[in-house]
Amino acid sequence: KLATLELDGNLVVRDVARLERVDRALKKIEEGTYGASDESGQLIPQARLEAVPESIYTLAEEEARERT
Repeated sequence: KLATLELDGNLVVRDVARLERVDRALKKIEEGTYGASDESGQLIPQARLEAVPESIYTLAEEEARERT
């Protein structure tokens, strides 16, 4: 039962983080900056945006952020 509660908690945290990224992506659409990385300003490849529309970083930047 404890493992299930822990898993549910992790899913909630992940969902909240994704919603924050979705909100940021929507704000970027309003600003006219959607498709550009928040970190470097580099363009995020179209394939990444199609796979993960709420992306606000390039894949390399996202991977580096996850490592830290």
